[in-house]
Amino acid sequence: MDAAAALSRCPLFSLLDRIQLARLAGELDEITLAAEEVLFRKGDPGDAFYVVRSGQAEVYTGERPLGAAPILVGPGQVIGEMAILTGEARSASIRAFSPLALWRMSGEHFLDVVAKERKIALSIERALSRRLATTLADATERQRDVQALGLLVLKLLGAPARQLLVRLSQRARWPAAAIATLRDNAGDAAALDELLAFATLLRREGEELAVLAACRGGGRHPAARRRRVGRRRGHGEPWRDAAREGFSRHPERMARGAGGRRDRRDADRLGA
Repeated sequence: MDAAAALSRCPLFSLLDRIQLARLAGELDEITLAAEEVLFRKGDPGDAFYVVRSGQAEVYTGERPLGAAPILVGPGQVIGEMAILTGEARSASIRAFSPLALWRMSGEHFLDVVAKERKIALSIERALSRRLATTLADATERQRDVQALGLLVLKLLGAPARQLLVRLSQRARWPAAAIATLRDNAGDAAALDELLAFATLLRREGEELAVLAACRGGGRHPAARRRRVGRRRGHGEPWRDAAREGFSRHPERMARGAGGRRDRRDADRLGA
């Protein structure tokens, strides 16, 4: 099995087309390990993902009980793909069960690739969104997926779009008058179009604009939650950057010509 075919079996990359898979596979480096050689240990930073090319890798968290069957990962299977987005420490150790050949890509290089290849990024975003919509995983796993999705999107957004996202996430829905006023400003209009390209952030519903739950983080913008989690776990920098940039409040611009108390309240919340 070649690298592109192996990547296509991974849920994170399942919506990439053949050209996108080939592009991503072309960025992989090959490494080899001798039997019993350790790839990484539990608690190590999740700074790369791997695809098994040949041989078998063993997953373990401690000494294997006598007579217990090893947990093995074989050719075509992907290791650690979510960690490159969340920055989580490794939850288990991996060592070569037999002579092992793997394809490897660092998290930093992966994010550079998706930042340059917007179609790949959007395909991964859709895959994460679909996973969130259909998974029956526990709360911890869903939280990890939300973090991965948020960090991927924030990596790709420009500063004006990140600032606008923080503003919009203050409520679940924005009326047509508030959005029309945003469109009057060229910078805000461009930022809004950038956000609308991501299916998990905003959705047009008639003349109104809905801010989706994955963006709002269950009623509170992920930036606030990630600031706390980031301080504790050390991997929340992109969320902190988005929140730290803040935004200037000029409610009178949003209220200009809108009239009515509700429009002025919306304008104040949006802070355009």
